[in-house]
Amino acid sequence: MKDFFPSNIPYEPVAKNINALLTYRNNAIHFYNQRGFSVIIFGLTQTSIINFRDLMLSMFNIDIANEMTISLLPLSFGTQPDPIEFLQKARSNPPKNKAVAQFVREISQATTELESQNLDTYRFLTVFTVNLQSVKKVSSADVVVGVKVASSEDEPLIIKRRVDPNITHPLRQTHILKKIGSTLKGIKFTTFTLQAIIWKYDIKNKAHLYWRPDKGGTIQYSPEIVPFINRLSLNVLESAINGYKEFRSKRRLRRR
Repeated sequence: MKDFFPSNIPYEPVAKNINALLTYRNNAIHFYNQRGFSVIIFGLTQTSIINFRDLMLSMFNIDIANEMTISLLPLSFGTQPDPIEFLQKARSNPPKNKAVAQFVREISQATTELESQNLDTYRFLTVFTVNLQSVKKVSSADVVVGVKVASSEDEPLIIKRRVDPNITHPLRQTHILKKIGSTLKGIKFTTFTLQAIIWKYDIKNKAHLYWRPDKGGTIQYSPEIVPFINRLSLNVLESAINGYKEFRSKRRLRRR
């Protein structure tokens, strides 16, 4: 399975996410009526949905968000669940249920293994926050969970930190143009071509690919955007360019 994964999506954290859900499914009877434990499952399943969406988009150019607005899924909860808060409480007040305690340790060990391989844990377990506000005003502060277990008796240690965009999104427009080259699928690859792709795929609203500082500064992109662009077909590129030309033409007419 690993050999068939797209290069822009790391296999290991996605696999660990699915394995954690399989462990839960295979042992669900032991977690019945465990207070607060559902928030962990929520975090894992929500991450799994995001992973599936990105895989479908990357491999088949199919966006399941066109069928359902993924960001609205958490709105079915009265109180927004927070798996990070649950894990923090588990550190100071360990679960009495042995199955829950073991599951939490599995989460900790998986996180440690991913970080030891310098793999981002956001595709394993992530907190997604939903804010009902103007899209133009939305800003996000990502939280990375770091867990270190010294021995089997120790409880997880939760470390929160802001993600440095200079690490996660180091590329600028000139870097992308250089990495892609002067042509792509026989089409001249220019700044206009790049902007057409960004427009067509709404890249500016995809935080894992695009980052813009709140006040001024330079727009930056994650390395994932390069393989994403390279996988686009000739038909898709032509459609993006033609659509972007039409969009700009209509926008100029509205401004007159």
